[in-house]
Amino acid sequence: MINSSTSCIKCVDGINRCICCSGRLVKNGFSKAKKQRYKCKDCNKTTVVNYTYKACLPNVNKQIVILLKEGLGIRSITRILQISSTTLLKRIIAILNTVSLPVMIPQSNYEIDELCTFVRSKSKRIWIVYAFERETKNIVSFNVGRRTNLTLNKVVDKVLKANPQAIFTDKLKAIKVSFLHLFTE
Repeated sequence: MINSSTSCIKCVDGINRCICCSGRLVKNGFSKAKKQRYKCKDCNKTTVVNYTYKACLPNVNKQIVILLKEGLGIRSITRILQISSTTLLKRIIAILNTVSLPVMIPQSNYEIDELCTFVRSKSKRIWIVYAFERETKNIVSFNVGRRTNLTLNKVVDKVLKANPQAIFTDKLKAIKVSFLHLFTE
């Protein structure tokens, strides 16, 4: 169990003073990477000098976005950036939470389509349903889940709220059922 009063922080201004409270630092063993660890006498936080884990570098999030846009997978990105897959996935979620979808334009033409992929094994398939504005090609809505009408309806509902001029699909039966269900209510 980890003591909640201590945490590992990056030391910026040498080993004399704590960066949190300016308290006095004393030696406190070594980290797993064989780096000298220091502990603040006032706030009990630990500090590692020359912290070398690559995820702490300031431009890692930008590199993650660039590599994802290039189509690299999770394993490839972790190998290139030399960070753990858990850290990478947490960073991707944090980056996604900052992204906002474009505003939907009323009386515009939208296209709804789906994409099938899998997680770890081909038996664990997931579906990505997305809608984009046909003229600008901007993604305006998406949903990830099992291949059900519930997954599809989240995207369809958002498109219908924009009062579209036309909606184009690839004649998928599930989309037809979803539209029929929405228009009969």
